[in-house]
Amino acid sequence: MTDPSKALIPDACFNIDDRLGNLYDSIESDEEDDFDPVLPEERYQIGERVAQGGLKNILSAYDHKSSRHVAIAFLREDRPKVDYEAEFIREAKMSALLEHPNIIPVYDVGYMENPFFTMQLVRGKNLNHHIFDKSLPLSLNHALRIFLKICDAVSYAHSRGIIHLDLKPDNIKIDNFGEVLLHDWGLARRLFIPEDDCNQLYTDKIEIPDSIKGTPSYMAPEQFDPKHKITDERTDIFSLGGILYSLISSKHPFDLNDIRLERQLISPQDRCPELKIPNSLNAVCLKAMSNNPDQRYQTVQELKHEIELYLDGFATEAENASLITLSKLVLQRHLKMALLLTSSFIIILILTITFIQKIRLSESETRQALVEVTESKQATELALRQSESNFALYKQEKQDRQEFNELTTEWTNKVPSGLDKWKYSRFASQLKIALKASPGNQEIYQKLIILHLTYGNLPAAIKIYDRHIEDKNFLKGTWSTFRKYVEINPDVNQLSNQDFVKLIIELKLTQNIWIASSIMHSRIQKNQSLESRSYLITNILKGCNPYQKSWNIKWETREGQVFTFFSLKNHNETDKFVALAGLRIGELDLSGKGEFIPQRLRLTYIKKLNLTGRRIEGPDSLRQIVGLEQVIISRRAISQDMIYTMPSIQFIEVD
Repeated sequence: MTDPSKALIPDACFNIDDRLGNLYDSIESDEEDDFDPVLPEERYQIGERVAQGGLKNILSAYDHKSSRHVAIAFLREDRPKVDYEAEFIREAKMSALLEHPNIIPVYDVGYMENPFFTMQLVRGKNLNHHIFDKSLPLSLNHALRIFLKICDAVSYAHSRGIIHLDLKPDNIKIDNFGEVLLHDWGLARRLFIPEDDCNQLYTDKIEIPDSIKGTPSYMAPEQFDPKHKITDERTDIFSLGGILYSLISSKHPFDLNDIRLERQLISPQDRCPELKIPNSLNAVCLKAMSNNPDQRYQTVQELKHEIELYLDGFATEAENASLITLSKLVLQRHLKMALLLTSSFIIILILTITFIQKIRLSESETRQALVEVTESKQATELALRQSESNFALYKQEKQDRQEFNELTTEWTNKVPSGLDKWKYSRFASQLKIALKASPGNQEIYQKLIILHLTYGNLPAAIKIYDRHIEDKNFLKGTWSTFRKYVEINPDVNQLSNQDFVKLIIELKLTQNIWIASSIMHSRIQKNQSLESRSYLITNILKGCNPYQKSWNIKWETREGQVFTFFSLKNHNETDKFVALAGLRIGELDLSGKGEFIPQRLRLTYIKKLNLTGRRIEGPDSLRQIVGLEQVIISRRAISQDMIYTMPSIQFIEVD
């Protein structure tokens, strides 16, 4: 029976629908056949072998589904599936768990007669070639930046609970674009599972194998010990130290086949004296490769931080650098500024000599002209012409004098606090040159007084004040104190600790407390014993903060100028920090109550500052604290707008 609804529709329409449907099915079927293979045998076109590991052969392959070349790993034919299949699959899943820019990524895991997994096909050479092949030389800084990326990859793996246990240059690829990629997790073990980890890869029980696995030259001693085989993150740190050893010396740390427990490490410096390896890197290597795990770096981040310190021009903690070494590093970090100051000084000196020579020449010519005037009219006319010439020269000299004055005035703003003898003499000479160009300049005289006071030369400062300063309100209230102590000892730095403490406390009572900070800055940097510096810091703190009744000062230092930490926690009535001028403090804890004024710490080098509970007066002046990297504050103690203006400082807000 015919459908009434179709009675008025031509048969050709139904034929068109059928043809379009068949065409759609055909296109869909072809696309699936060409672009979406289901079976791995259809999806991957296997190429030649590119590498071989302990469990696996790695071959190149073309992935038809993603249209790209990949590396594909199969269980080796000489490794029975019964014994090694589970271990092979676990390596694949463990590699897939690690998603980091410096770790080769895994794309797929599956079976094709044998288990397999695919990963990124890296074009390039491994780090071993770059270290030991003289045709691929690495500069020291380039090698260290490669090492930092290796540290990043290992640190990430540790954060996921995985230790590599086979770190060596052969397992690190440098691709054709310079990217650093860590691979081969065949010996890796999982120690714990992070709380945020959705991966079901269980932890490993560290067992003692019958044979030693790994590369002996880069293995930690505990990997050789069959009775006390305890491995953790510090085992990888030993191997990282071995990689660093090879990067800076182009040699293996130990013989490739040396598996003795009692093997002795020869330092890179002793082994390669011709390379002039820096003391800091030598010390880092030795600490990372200590036989005792407790004496190594305890985390990869600690090791990485040491290398960053070296690259940034700072001393490493492992080096335990002397004051001379620290001073050299400061000079190296500011070499451009030092060269600029030296060249500027030379230019000023040359201009001064030229100026004096011109004056002498002018005087000689004028006298000669006067003599010639007395001899004859002709000589008089000649003298007149010479005078006109001299007048033009005088105008030029006047202009030169003005330009010279403007140049030397810049030096009046460059007198720092806490000077050594060489800097003191240099700045004093510069200011005296400025005075020759601008006689009677009150600003220069004031700067010269501050320079003498900072260095502790009280007689010179008093002499200039009495003879040349017109405004007797300059440093008002301090001169009676200075005159009193110059009678005790003209050199402030030679005052006894007891008298010096009294001087600072008396200066603190004036409105010029900043000059007390400058004098303290200079004194604390002089060579003194730890006991002497501790006495000054403690007694000046107490003397300058009389409202603080209860004292519980805590610190950690070896020589009294550089502190790992310094705590004045809950010292709520302490707001004068003269005693800290000139110190270098890793972490300063001023948490508690009351008001805090950042400018009072402007002569103290601080990396981390805890101000929890404090009200901050003028928070924008936090940027004046030298070296400040991190500040801990109570929530809303500083507005977000203000925080955005100080991007170089990390602010941590706590409730």
